[in-house]
Formats: sequence, structure tokens, C-alpha cells
Amino acid sequence: MSPRRTWVVPSPADVIFGITLAVAAVVRGWIAINTDGDLPRHLRVGSEILSHGLFFTDKFSWTMQGQPFVPYEWGSEVLYTMAHRAAGLPGVILLMGVALAAAYALLYLLMVKLGMDPLLA
Repeated sequence: MSPRRTWVVPSPADVIFGITLAVAAVVRGWIAINTDGDLPRHLRVGSEILSHGLFFTDKFSWTMQGQPFVPYEWGSEVLYTMAHRAAGLPGVILLMGVALAAAYALLYLLMVKLGMDPLLA
């Protein structure tokens, strides 16, 4: 005899929270793309990497020009720049959205694989 599955119905508070979260993401999501104010720099660094390869001295700041530079975000900067070249800022937003959706999808799959109920995951 197989165990009976129990379905959990979300409470009204859960539904309101979910709707609020979705509305906030749609209405204010554009702010998330530039919360640190560095998107133009990331795009410029990515463009420089695509044009000339990785570099290890600062080329952009006035006070630190020629000083050691660690391009630790080079992968995302190149991807952002490619998305920007293909579709402008909407392309960068789309790339970020796909990356977030993929992260949540992988988390969901892991939770289900570890035995969590799919509805709760």
C-alpha cells in the first residue's frame, strides 16, 4: 500500500505574498539591474575583453590607471556585453532573468530529488 499524498493548500497570506512578490518584480524589477551602479563599467570591461582579451592593469579609473586590476567578474561582463550588443539593455535584462529562472529551477529540481514534495518545493 502506497502512502497517501497530502496536498497543502496555500493560505490567503501565502497567496497575497506571492502576488505582491510578482507585482514587485514586474513593477520595480528594472531597478535590480543597476543596484550597484556599475552596469556601464561592466559593459565597458566586457567590451574591452571581447576586443583585446583579458587585461590585468586598470584602464578606466583616473586615480588607479595602470595599477593591478583583477577581472574576477570577466565571465558575466562578457555575457552582459554580448547580450547588450545583441539586444541592448532589454537583452541584459533578459539574460539576468534567464539566469535567475535557471537558478530557481535547479534549486527546485534539487529539492524534489532530495525528497521534498513538489508542491512545497
